Amino acid sequence: MKSTFKLGQIVKSKHHKRINKDEKEVYFLIIQEDDNQRQLVIQQINAQRGVVPGTAYIPVTPDDDLELVEIKASDLVNEEITIKERLFNEIVVGRAKHYLGDNGIIRFIPVGDDLISNVEFEYHSTIVHRCKGPLYYEMHHKEMFLK
Repeated sequence: MKSTFKLGQIVKSKHHKRINKDEKEVYFLIIQEDDNQRQLVIQQINAQRGVVPGTAYIPVTPDDDLELVEIKASDLVNEEITIKERLFNEIVVGRAKHYLGDNGIIRFIPVGDDLISNVEFEYHSTIVHRCKGPLYYEMHHKEMFLK
């Protein structure tokens, strides 16, 4: 059965059980739509329980297991995320300390083979300059994990 989810949408698991009340929700990005040749693929946006952001999954029953959500920039503050850093144009993973601009709803825009967010984040690094840039995810994937 073909999934109803579309490229660039943000989803979360309907069945995720938090270990404690302080644990944040885990969010995923649709990086490949379901069609006749391919399965739906989601990629983890924020780290949780030792799983790094960017981990790809193929959900077995996406319409039963996932629900569409809208998240604001503030939902990812203090979360480990992946950005495309503006100064050196590198892909980096780190803990978001701030978001730049308004606390708007995060949307993803396809740019070539990548999905780039409309919101930029900032976090500290070991270099002199702070890392700043949009959330960044590649639509092609190398490894798959069944969910």
